[in-house]
Parts: sequence; C-alpha cells; structure tokens
Amino acid sequence: MVSTKPPAFEAIDLTVRYHGSSVPALNRVSMMVPRGAFYAVLGPNGSGKSTLMRSLLGLLAPAMGHTYVAGQQVMDWDRRALAREVGVVPQSESVAFPLTVRDLVAMGRYPHLGALQSETADDHRAIATAMERCDVIAFADRFTSTLSGGEIQRARVARALAQEPNSLVLDEPTA
Repeated sequence: MVSTKPPAFEAIDLTVRYHGSSVPALNRVSMMVPRGAFYAVLGPNGSGKSTLMRSLLGLLAPAMGHTYVAGQQVMDWDRRALAREVGVVPQSESVAFPLTVRDLVAMGRYPHLGALQSETADDHRAIATAMERCDVIAFADRFTSTLSGGEIQRARVARALAQEPNSLVLDEPTA
C-alpha cells in the first residue's frame, strides 16, 4: 500500500552558505524522509549534518532550494505548530537559570499551552509518560546542573517526547 501522507522531511536542491565562506556548507542536497522511518545522516565532523538538520527545521535560510516538513515549506510553518509537529533534541544546550528535570521535561508542553495557561491533565500525563519512558522520573526534583551527561541527554529526549510530536530529530544522539 502506498502512503498518501507527505514525507516527514524533504529537501530539494538545498544549498546553504555561511556568511564569509567561499564554499557552501551544503551544495544541492536532495533527500526525503518518509513518515514512520528511522533515518540517519552519517558523515565526518564538519560535513554539514547539523547544518542540514537546522535547515530542515527552518533555523537556517537556504541560499537555494526548498525544505519541507510534512509537505509544507518549513518557513511557512507557524513556530508553535512546527513545535507540535517536530520534537528536537540538540547535541548540547546551556540553561541560564536553575531548572529541575521535571521543569525541563514540562517545557516540551509549551507548544500545546496558551499564554499563561496552566498545565492540564493531558500535560501532566504526557510529562509523566515521557519521564518514565526515558527513566528520569527518579530525578524529577533534581536540578539539571547536577546531572551527568547521559542523564541530561535522557531528560532532553523526555522533553521532546512530552511534546508528542509526529517526528523526532536528534542531533548527535549517541553523544
């Protein structure tokens, strides 16, 4: 049976240039990730893997070509709607203020909440389920600054799962 749903991600003739660079970071890359697929982009450091991911998520504007998420050009997505569609786990990030693991995971629900809206029963369920799946429930009340590298990465995955997205993107997932 052929799927009628658009691919989760698609790039067509994607070229990305960084300011001041004489060569493109990505040059005419085309790819398609079907919905429900496990897809890995492999390559050496500096080969453009993170640039491709950031382009597919609309964080970098292409010099040429097009990027799509679920059949819609990524730049046409409302950012909250895109955050409900795609959960992202970055390879690293810094937190500027004390944050518990539960608070970090709860941030995954922000795209589902209105301004100043409190968490609903569905939000509580999604947070608890994500924390259980990633085995971080035992440190729900610990500050993220006290976690090991592996523990904080599991908490970040839990945050992305709490979003309940249709697609999940992980940058350097084995780090």
